[in-house]
Amino acid sequence: MRSSQSFHIAAMVMLLSLPRGGEAQSLDELVSPGELSQAHAKQSGIAGCNSCHGSDKGVLDSKCLECHKALAGRIAAGKGYHAGKGSGCIRCHTEHLGRGFDVRGLDEKKFNHAETGYRLDGLHASVKSCVACHRTRSFVGTATACEACHKDRHQGRLPDCSRCHSVDKPMKQVTFDHSATRYPLAGAHTRVACAACHKNEAYKGLAFAACSSCHRDPHQGGLGPDCTRCHTVEAWKGVSVTHRQFPLTGKHAALACAKCHPAGKWKLTAFAKCSDCHRDIHFGQFTQACQACHTATTFKPAKFDHGVYKLDGKHSAVECAKCHKKEKGIFPSGPATAVRYRPLKSDCASCHRDPHAAQLGSRCESCHTTASFKIAGLDHTKTRYPLDAKHAKVACEKCHKRDPRSNAILYKPLPFTCGACHKDVHLGQLGRDCDSCHLATGQLRFDHNASAFKLAGKHITVPCEKCHRREKGTFASGVGEAVRYKPLGKTCASCHADYHRGQFKKDCAACHTDVTFKPSTFAHASSDYELVGAHASIVCEKCHKVDRFPAPPPPADLTRYRPLPRECQGCHKDPHSATLGNDCQKCHNSRGWQAVDVAFHRATTFPLTGRHLTVPCTECHLQAGSTPTACETCHWQRRRDDPYETRLGSTCGQCHNTTAWSPASFDHGVATGFALAAEHANLQCAACHGGKLGKAPPDCTGCHADDYERTTAPPHKAAGLSTDCARCHYPGDGTWAAGRYTHRIYSPEGKHRTADCAACHRKGVYSGLAPDCFSCHRADYNTATSPDHRQAKFPTDCTLCHVAADVSWQKGRFDHEKTDFPLQGAHTKLACDGCHRTGVYSGLASSCYSCHKADYDATTNPDHKKSGFSTDCLVCHKATDAKWQQGSFDHSNTDFPLQGAHAGVECAKCHKGGVYTGLSAECYSCHKPDYDATTQPDHKASGFPTTCLVCHRATDNSWQQGRFDHGSTDFPLQGAHTKLACARCHSGGVYTGLSSDCYSCHKPDYDATTRPNHKASGFPTTCLVCHRATDTGWQQGRFDHGSTDFPLQGAHTKLACARCHSGGVYTGLSSDCYSCHKPDYDATTQPNHKASGFPTTCLVCHRATDTSWQQGRFDHNNTGFPLQGAHTSLDCARCHSGGVFTGLSGDCYSCHKSNYEATTNPNHQASGFPTDCVACHYRTDTSWSQGRFTHNFPLKGKHDVACTVCHTTPLNYHLFDCLGCHTQATTQEKHKEVGGFQYTSQACYACHPDGKGDD
Repeated sequence: MRSSQSFHIAAMVMLLSLPRGGEAQSLDELVSPGELSQAHAKQSGIAGCNSCHGSDKGVLDSKCLECHKALAGRIAAGKGYHAGKGSGCIRCHTEHLGRGFDVRGLDEKKFNHAETGYRLDGLHASVKSCVACHRTRSFVGTATACEACHKDRHQGRLPDCSRCHSVDKPMKQVTFDHSATRYPLAGAHTRVACAACHKNEAYKGLAFAACSSCHRDPHQGGLGPDCTRCHTVEAWKGVSVTHRQFPLTGKHAALACAKCHPAGKWKLTAFAKCSDCHRDIHFGQFTQACQACHTATTFKPAKFDHGVYKLDGKHSAVECAKCHKKEKGIFPSGPATAVRYRPLKSDCASCHRDPHAAQLGSRCESCHTTASFKIAGLDHTKTRYPLDAKHAKVACEKCHKRDPRSNAILYKPLPFTCGACHKDVHLGQLGRDCDSCHLATGQLRFDHNASAFKLAGKHITVPCEKCHRREKGTFASGVGEAVRYKPLGKTCASCHADYHRGQFKKDCAACHTDVTFKPSTFAHASSDYELVGAHASIVCEKCHKVDRFPAPPPPADLTRYRPLPRECQGCHKDPHSATLGNDCQKCHNSRGWQAVDVAFHRATTFPLTGRHLTVPCTECHLQAGSTPTACETCHWQRRRDDPYETRLGSTCGQCHNTTAWSPASFDHGVATGFALAAEHANLQCAACHGGKLGKAPPDCTGCHADDYERTTAPPHKAAGLSTDCARCHYPGDGTWAAGRYTHRIYSPEGKHRTADCAACHRKGVYSGLAPDCFSCHRADYNTATSPDHRQAKFPTDCTLCHVAADVSWQKGRFDHEKTDFPLQGAHTKLACDGCHRTGVYSGLASSCYSCHKADYDATTNPDHKKSGFSTDCLVCHKATDAKWQQGSFDHSNTDFPLQGAHAGVECAKCHKGGVYTGLSAECYSCHKPDYDATTQPDHKASGFPTTCLVCHRATDNSWQQGRFDHGSTDFPLQGAHTKLACARCHSGGVYTGLSSDCYSCHKPDYDATTRPNHKASGFPTTCLVCHRATDTGWQQGRFDHGSTDFPLQGAHTKLACARCHSGGVYTGLSSDCYSCHKPDYDATTQPNHKASGFPTTCLVCHRATDTSWQQGRFDHNNTGFPLQGAHTSLDCARCHSGGVFTGLSGDCYSCHKSNYEATTNPNHQASGFPTDCVACHYRTDTSWSQGRFTHNFPLKGKHDVACTVCHTTPLNYHLFDCLGCHTQATTQEKHKEVGGFQYTSQACYACHPDGKGDD
């Protein structure tokens, strides 16, 4: 700096000393160190020095940048080469070196172009001179886009050049990655030259969704638009057809395509069933698919799963033809000659004769197997009568004998009760269940413990005959001689005499056991006087002494057990002379007289507790009469126990208890209103109340005045703080220093909470201070610069931005939500001065455009300004967007919401020329070329309406998705029609005026049908009578027989039409069964319908729902003899012998005379029983032996015995005998008090008509 000044002085001296004259040098030349370069030539001369040089400061960068403003802007923005070079322009750009000197100082060979932000790579690095790109002198502002230097031969139709071209290779060596496009190249496509597809260098807008966009369809649409189903991109001729709907296997795989697809018919309507191509040789007998038995490899041999009728044993070796024979007959699909597979009967009787004459039913497999008819041995354990022990050794024919009538061995019904084979030696006493005692091995197993009288103790060793003696008399089954087992008495008195003469009403077993009579164990606890305490150890004789019993005679001396006195006075003398009443248990118990129970006091007005329990009674009860209960009576009047001389009252129980005088429990809070807490709780009473417990001061200052006056932080007295200590100090505080002041007006938060009191209450002033923030924080307000509160005239209500809980002033936040412009999206991250420039915070507009006008004007995609877009930015941009580019126009708010393919289209595709208003929302306005070019069907030629939405949905992704809704016409598509191409019905392009009648299209089907022959049979042409619109094939037609007088049921549902409608006759046929089933009627022999003159109204016995003729059943309920009981399982011929079905009697005796005469127990015929069988036998009985006579005298309990027990006169059941069971001695004993008693059977019945003993 000093040298520069010296230079100027020297220059002036030289200037003054120069001679004057024409040849003298100019001042500019003398002062300037050299000539300026051509670029700065305008600044030559002494007047131009200050353009670059400052006063005494050399060359300034700021002077350079005043001229080079574009460069200055880039440096300020941190862009370009100069941004990272720092200050000092003259370090690189020197001057005063002559006019021809290049002041830029650029060494092209050493210059690092990467520092400019644009690296020279590849072929760019080989550019020899800067002027090849920088054609003007300035290097600033040179564009870096490819088209700035290179001609765009694609004319803007393609995006970034770098996607195809590289700086490392010449322009013609293109490296375009087609896999990154919407149509990646594969197979043969990779070898096709670009120009083959991109003609005229058109790279956008080419159709490629379908192969037909480039390739001609040799199939003419017959196989649909999806070529990839057969062809691959590797080669056209390498056809790989996947027969998805009908996979080709076996012999099908070897067939030529033309075998099934003649004349280019690639879509076949029928291929789901084998019968669509192959003839059914089984004529509909099998409903399942052919492949269940046959394979596509070979038709024979077939594999049939005989699972429904499993073949095993000898059946497995039988030839199929043995059962399945070829016959001429009616099959499901019509009359034919074929092997009969079904229906075939699967029961044994259909092939084998029944040697058992239907005794054992039709389930032969329950005994016989398919391995052999002969059985090795019947497992009788699986029958109703298993054989064991001696029964197992009995020969079969001993029980199963041949029936002379049927010549078959009789297996059922056979009786299997013991009485059917064995004689009852007990004469009915023990019932019919012999095996309860007797085993088939011959052993006895009677368990007396399972009877009504269990044997125990000495009873076990008593011989049976001691109680059960043989006698002659009347037994359950009649008069006879047998061991008497029942009825026998079960009480002790029936065998043993009563030793106690009726003192005990209970059963003897209550005291005595069957092991021994003595000693007995009487449970006094279960009596009305339980023995406890000392009573439990007294011997019985002490209370129960021998006494004289005069009655019942004879008199006797026996121990007296009852009645005995139960009061204490009955045994004990009262020492209290009745002063305490007769209830000794109040004080004494049975454990001991002296052990007086103090619980007695609980029922008094003074219950004893604590030490009172140990005080002798006489200590309190000084004399008879009442004793006082107040504490002071004993503890003050009698003894001076209270050291405080009753100053605390006489209700001692409030503080003291009877366990101990101290410690006492005095509730200071309840009693005085001053609860003791913290340090107060540890003080002695005298510390506050003095030695005699006088009254203490009620307020804190009464004790703590010295603490108040001594306190200096803060000084309570000087500051005039309240003497109400409780405002700051809590009774629970452990020390005086724990005091806390509760700020009621200004609650300290944040940093205020930890501040010292004196920080706010300066000079000891604690009252009259303002509670607002500004009163303390005025200095913070005035010094705040970001933003400047004072300049911006912010309100002094600090709480608008600052929260009291903040720990520093810098945490202040303004709540923009309370303004008209809540912050969202990108606005949330901006600094305040980003919007509030120049410190203006009020009066600003809240509209987006007020700030974003520059963004609006600069937007070109689309051009907002040119298109006249609304300046209401929120129409497209959301306040929550993080950047301007996120704007999206909601087309749903217009008359044309975007759906389907429109949703992904760029705006300019529809809004050409930047026109966004006034466009038509009609499809045809844009899609007219699509309408005109469509040929399948040809829209234009067919005159289709231009209202595209009739067939195309706005949600479709392509034009090809168009579907016409046939449901809106008179002919909605159903069944097979849903899969047909439009042209199949609309031939010749005719889409209007066609008939919706089936016959108009299906006349060839009607004429060609032969099963049944529609035309010959004169069927109506209203096809829907039999065929449903939902059918997928003509063969699915079904006639609804339910609409005729003969609805199909049972076996009729599976018959072919021709079975009944022979000769093609479908009208005028009779619905009467006999008209078709006369052969069945005539051929039936069991029973013989024709011979028996059965009516030809078949429905009397056969139901329309039956699946076979054999299911016929006659309803006997419609006759005078409904079948019940055993009759339900009988064969008709059993009653209707000789084929006679009419005129038979319904009287039981007419059939059962032989049963009546053969019955001996009782003998019906000898006894003259009436032949009205139903008097004793019910129609519901399943056997003759179930007969029961309805007795006027109810047979219940002991009377449920055999008839002969009471009816002792043979063959005369009018006479009865009661005396056989009710012996005279026993009966007279029970009737001693009955006047006019007679010991006769007639007298018994006269008094006991219902058999009850209490009548």
